[in-house]
Amino acid sequence: MSSNDVGLLLQEHVIPLGDAQSHIPGAPSKSSIDRYAKSGKLESFRAGGRRFTSAQACERFVQRCNLRECAAV
Repeated sequence: MSSNDVGLLLQEHVIPLGDAQSHIPGAPSKSSIDRYAKSGKLESFRAGGRRFTSAQACERFVQRCNLRECAAV
């Protein structure tokens, strides 16, 4: 993720990556969310040794999943 992308995420409702479960239907496991973030499928960034995402990034992730039939995720 480029610094411009991180800047966009910082303008959104930033949440710790562990809280993304409550923003994604079906509440995927924390290890799945971590895998999605590390692969770039779920937009995220690191700060202070922790990984963060945004509520809006979770929404975009779900939208992309539905476009690809989610099996590819």
